[in-house]
Amino acid sequence: NDQLAAFGIPAEPTLKPHAIKDDLVRASNVRGTLTFASTGPHTRIHQLFFNRDDNTHLDQHGFAPIGEVIEGDMEVVDKLYGGYKKRPDTTLIENNGNSYLDSEFPKLSKIQRVVISS
Repeated sequence: NDQLAAFGIPAEPTLKPHAIKDDLVRASNVRGTLTFASTGPHTRIHQLFFNRDDNTHLDQHGFAPIGEVIEGDMEVVDKLYGGYKKRPDTTLIENNGNSYLDSEFPKLSKIQRVVISS
């Protein structure tokens, strides 16, 4: 889906952590916001996505943005590869990690490191 840039499932299969309770939706899912993915109420775990477009329809489904891009004006997010017609299967990623992604989606962008500043 070109409207989202998702990430966060571990590269190596691991035990699934406990789910995180939902936040109230206090901001809208507009371009540049960062939001947890979920499959229903209180099912957030480790997958997040950047909204590459305005996805305000997600607000009514309980998707609460938790952050936003403030530097670079989405330049890095826009460069993430989004050319595959089919989406990676979440269950196969959780069970096989990067071995599945590398074989089926070799052009997929990867996060190599993250720097957190205050």
